[in-house]
Amino acid sequence: MTIDFLSLRDFKCHVALDIQLAPFTVLTGLNSSGKSSVCHALALLAQSFREPGRQSGNELLLNGDLVRLGTLGDIQNQTTDNQFFEVSLRDETSEVAWQFAGDRRNSKAVLHNAESRTLNGTGEKVFSDVSLDGNGEHFVVDILRNLEFLTTLRSDPAEIISTIGSDFNNRIGPLGKGAVPILYLNDQTHVSESLRIGNVPPTLPRQVEAWMRHFFPGFAMEIQPVDSAMDHVTLRIRTESSGEFHLPSNVGYGPYYLLPVVVAALTRTPGQLLMLDSPEAHLHPSCQNEVAKFLGLVAASGVQVLVETHSDHFVNGTRIAVYEKKIAAENVILHYFGGLLEDGDAHRHSTISIDSEGLLDHWPSGFCDQYETDLSSLTKWSRT
Repeated sequence: MTIDFLSLRDFKCHVALDIQLAPFTVLTGLNSSGKSSVCHALALLAQSFREPGRQSGNELLLNGDLVRLGTLGDIQNQTTDNQFFEVSLRDETSEVAWQFAGDRRNSKAVLHNAESRTLNGTGEKVFSDVSLDGNGEHFVVDILRNLEFLTTLRSDPAEIISTIGSDFNNRIGPLGKGAVPILYLNDQTHVSESLRIGNVPPTLPRQVEAWMRHFFPGFAMEIQPVDSAMDHVTLRIRTESSGEFHLPSNVGYGPYYLLPVVVAALTRTPGQLLMLDSPEAHLHPSCQNEVAKFLGLVAASGVQVLVETHSDHFVNGTRIAVYEKKIAAENVILHYFGGLLEDGDAHRHSTISIDSEGLLDHWPSGFCDQYETDLSSLTKWSRT
């Protein structure tokens, strides 16, 4: 089961946004054009569903373990007079919609209305109440409770000791802090057969290491307890097969940045959702391309993958993943977010489909065209 469609009303910069989601969805476009708002809407629901000690299901938590967005005034659309905003999610047969309101100075939004709609055999909609706490156990509740969301930030690699506290919930977390403890605690867990690299033991640490070696030839890692203490572990990395192991801060930021992405991808199970903000950051263009193809394989295994990126290389890697049959074309979709429309009240949004040859059905102005723009400028220079 996957989330196939998302609608936003009066949320952040979007007066009205309706987008299709696929097993592998890529969001790209200009800065401050509304890409992150899609991820933020899902993250807000997720952290509200799983807030520890939650007493009721009538508040949306704006500052939690996944995102910290400030007050209600920070996420309400500023171009309309509407005091409500709405998030709707659906699959092929059902939809859940939540409408929120509240004081603009508050850090929680009050649930004004919630309902689920189920399509019956005649196409008519049957309505029933659904609480934000998810007591109805609608499909999106489990998906969002188990959401893994990695932001573009990471914890400081100089913090060499990872702590496995009593509150550790086997999640990687938005900064990637849980990646090393997960590898240490799940050293006998087997990776899905469809994602294994051959001639390598099927256990999670060895498969993560093998995939990291695919991106960074010579990569190897050691995870050891500190003075035999089970709740403190350290990570050491090498990037040359004959080299010594070093602290992450001494081997460049790329491997340390990508490691949580690989751990998250290989620990998700079919039907779960993985959101990644700029997984290509700090990586060489060829590596960005390979990461996109890897995530295509992850999506093909049944894990729903949603990526926000600014990288042409990542987009092209996605197209190559389709061309190389790593994932079916119908399971991939791109959304391009452009500048403001002429009325200044909404952002341009284009849905781009990929065919089986990796070709796009259209090419919006501003979408992955900077290379051609620069080449044209350079050509003009050479003629002067």
